[in-house]
Amino acid sequence: YAILGIASYYGGILITGFIVGIFSGLFFPDVLDAVNETLLGLLMLPFGGLSCYLLYKYLEKSWKKSQPNTNELIGEIGKSNLPN
Repeated sequence: YAILGIASYYGGILITGFIVGIFSGLFFPDVLDAVNETLLGLLMLPFGGLSCYLLYKYLEKSWKKSQPNTNELIGEIGKSNLPN
């Protein structure tokens, strides 16, 4: 899961970078040459964190769905599943 988190962080940065690049290339073509790359990298950091958070929420939601309801299973303790 650590590797998945790292991949989602860099994937979020990459996807956001492509979107910002395409958007600025279409509407503001001169901006790409004048932008400081360090500033652009710092601008992408929150989007990487956001993609990690969204992955976390997705996994949390899917794991809660697959978790068995222990209140229903408490009555099954001590019962044998063997046929009579």
